[in-house]
Amino acid sequence: MKKLILLSTIVFLIFSCTPEDRVKFEEPQPASIKAKNEFPSKIQATYFKYGNPNKTLIIKQKIIITNLLLQFRVSRSGITIDTNANIDINNDSILINYMAKHGVSATIENDTISYNQIILDTIFSLDSTNILKSYKRNYFLNYQFSDNYWRVKKLKVRGDTLYFGEILPNDTLLHYDYACIDSNISKKQAKEYILSPSKHEFKKLMRTKAFSTTEKYIKQ
Repeated sequence: MKKLILLSTIVFLIFSCTPEDRVKFEEPQPASIKAKNEFPSKIQATYFKYGNPNKTLIIKQKIIITNLLLQFRVSRSGITIDTNANIDINNDSILINYMAKHGVSATIENDTISYNQIILDTIFSLDSTNILKSYKRNYFLNYQFSDNYWRVKKLKVRGDTLYFGEILPNDTLLHYDYACIDSNISKKQAKEYILSPSKHEFKKLMRTKAFSTTEKYIKQ
């Protein structure tokens, strides 16, 4: 049964293991702006991902959580039950109750099992390694990497629509003077672009098409 329950987790791990080019900042952005200690009440809400109503994003006072509903269909013979459970997989009611105890909601039709699994993920939580800043009606989520550099996402809410944005590795903005490639990274690995914009340079970034939209959500 564990193989069934962990299927979605395995999928996420496969995609997260591939090295990718990334953009990182020397310090939280905007560097000249004081950090905030919570999200304002006006944007605290639940949002549905545009084009994917099975994924929701919840902003609370100090945290952002995603809620993803995954749906699967497998044959009865395709599931694996813990041998110590002594479960008769041919008995629909017993099998459904067993899956429910493991947090999986299922229905069975003939030999096909349809089940849902909810994946909760905290994508941002205010602490020393996750810093929130605000600048010109935009919110900047700063995540500290293990090498002490920072990943920066822009969050903006306009009306009922929420947008996430980032400076991506293929962005032409990386040709600016304050961007360089980390010389400590092996050529065999992904490139890592380091940005260290001054206050004036960051303002120029905001006047350009920096922080391209990567995700969009609609308020519930």
